[in-house]
Amino acid sequence: MPSSSVTRHPLTTLSTTADRIRHPTDTADFSSSTAKSSRPKAQDEQSAAKRKEEHDAIESAVDEWVSNTLAKAAELGDKFDKRPRYFLDRFFHGGQKLIYKQNVTNSFNAFISIKAAQLRIEGEKENVIELQKRFKAEYDGLTPEERAGYVTEFNAIKDNSIHIPRATSRGCIQDIGNVARNIERLLESLKTRVGVEGFFCIVRNNTQFYIDPVWYFTAQQLEDYMPVAVGRKWNSTDVAAKLESFAIAGCDVISGCFKFSHFGNS
Repeated sequence: MPSSSVTRHPLTTLSTTADRIRHPTDTADFSSSTAKSSRPKAQDEQSAAKRKEEHDAIESAVDEWVSNTLAKAAELGDKFDKRPRYFLDRFFHGGQKLIYKQNVTNSFNAFISIKAAQLRIEGEKENVIELQKRFKAEYDGLTPEERAGYVTEFNAIKDNSIHIPRATSRGCIQDIGNVARNIERLLESLKTRVGVEGFFCIVRNNTQFYIDPVWYFTAQQLEDYMPVAVGRKWNSTDVAAKLESFAIAGCDVISGCFKFSHFGNS
């Protein structure tokens, strides 16, 4: 995936050391600076003692927790004839799974969801029970690879549908990258299930951000065949540059032709 380039300009320091130093020349400045140091020493000592007491209490509680955990692991090790480390790993990694729980997409649900979406496009509507009965035999005939393809396609559609557009330049670049990857997965999934080849090109249509055009071919042979298909010399970089110029011109033929001529002379 082409990466965007960011030019960083060094900051120029205009102020001198004397400009940055502030002298308390008036009475108000002197009073405010001395007022901050007038805090009673006894109050500082009391705050420090309180913080130390809280810290010591936490350390004591943690030490007790660790001791109890190690003792319990040793007890379980003796009971089930396993090393204490086994139960410590189960404890900590099990807690990690509870915190970072990931939902695994069921292949049958993904298959039915995609079938339902296809039917909606065709104007048909059926409830879930009817869909499951109608397509159960087709699902049973799928290979593991085909089922995985449906899961990939479903996840790509789901991730794209909950994406929140971002207006910043960095957000636009990240958004394009995410969508391009989703399109790639969809094409690869369709290629696996049905048997297709294809390509796409993504270019920006404004100057609010910069990113190189994104090309993707399902097979390198397809790109190699493009000179034969168009009947002339083919260069993906040049074609993408012209497409980008045309898109930025508002997909206007006259403006686009002017920009193409300008691009060729530059």
